Amino acid sequence: MTGAALVVLVVLAVAVVWVAVLLASDARHNRQIRAQPNRTVAGIRRRLELERAEADAANAPTEVLPALQPAPGDAPTVPVRPVLPKRPRPYIQHIGGGGGGGNRQPLVPHPRARFAMPDRTVMQRVLEGLRQLPDEPPPNWPQRDQGTKRSPA
Repeated sequence: MTGAALVVLVVLAVAVVWVAVLLASDARHNRQIRAQPNRTVAGIRRRLELERAEADAANAPTEVLPALQPAPGDAPTVPVRPVLPKRPRPYIQHIGGGGGGGNRQPLVPHPRARFAMPDRTVMQRVLEGLRQLPDEPPPNWPQRDQGTKRSPA
C-alpha cells in the first residue's frame, strides 16, 4: 500500500468514526429529551394550563389593600386590655345577695321611681299663658338670629 491509499483509508476511517459518534450522541440526546416530563403530551398540557393560570392571575383585578405595619413610634407603650372588666349593672339586682360560682341568681330590674304629677294649678297657668300668646310676633322681634341663616320659627 502506498502512502496515498493509506491517507484515503485514514480519512474514511475518521469520517466513519465521526458519523458513528454523531449518531450515538444524537440518540442519547433524543433519549434525554423524551425522558423529560415537560416534553410529553401530558407535560405540555400541564405547562399550558400553568401558563393560562398565570395569565389569568396577571389580568385579574386586584382589590387587595396593602398591610400597613405600625411605625415604631406608633407602637403602644402600655398593653391595652382586650376586654373591659365585668361591672354590675346599676339597674339590675340579684335576688338573694351575692352568690357566685355556677349558681346563677335570677335577675330583677331595679325599681323605678314614679314621677309625681305636677300641681294642677301650675299646669292651668301654663296652658293659659300659651293660649294668650299672639299669633304674630311683636314688632321688635328680630327677623333673623345673628348666628344663623334661617329666620326663627
